[in-house]
Amino acid sequence: INTFKFRQDPTKPHKKSLLTAVFLFWLILSVHILTCGWLALCIHSEQVVELSSVDYDDGSNLFRLYCRGVYYVMTVLSTVGFGDIVPQTASGQLYTIFLQVLSMLCNVFLLGAAVQILTRQDELSLIRQSKTRRLSSFLDFYDVPYHVQKQAYIIYPHILKASLLEGADVLAELPRFLRDEVNTHIKLKLLTAVPIFTELSKEASMNVVNAMVQEFRPQGSVVFQAGEQGQAMYF
Repeated sequence: INTFKFRQDPTKPHKKSLLTAVFLFWLILSVHILTCGWLALCIHSEQVVELSSVDYDDGSNLFRLYCRGVYYVMTVLSTVGFGDIVPQTASGQLYTIFLQVLSMLCNVFLLGAAVQILTRQDELSLIRQSKTRRLSSFLDFYDVPYHVQKQAYIIYPHILKASLLEGADVLAELPRFLRDEVNTHIKLKLLTAVPIFTELSKEASMNVVNAMVQEFRPQGSVVFQAGEQGQAMYF
């Protein structure tokens, strides 16, 4: 339950790292439990390895046997199946069938998750693509000249990205004070992407953010003329 809550909370720091650690923990624990089951069958029926010479008080022998168990479980779960360890009894064969069924279920789940990750796009990107297609349909419907369309296609994606128009409806639902704070952090992220501002202190960065004003200039317009005294910075 706590893991599920964490997955739903985007404010948690290092979310991906912690989720990876949780996955590795359950993977190691599952392999350990399955290996213990394999060892129990081996010790009970001596069906996979020759155990008559194993001294159970000797930790090194048990460790080697445990490592062999991990090796066997991993070869079955990974569907490699080298065949160098073969169960000889009915109980061992049934346990191997159980591992094979478990392996198929896990592989289907992991394959589905991998496909979802590879094909997934963030929601803002999908909205941006949808709005760009709407713009294209709108311009085509009204037979807008090509040179005007070209200029619109060049500037519109930057407007969407810079002004976050796709999130305006979400921000509008927030209280004014919280909306202003979110906008401040948006500007701060844009600012820190500029190399000359990466070493600024937090106080200096906030002063620059508070002075930032968003403007859009059409392609080919003049921002500065040579010899003019600079009163602003554009990036």
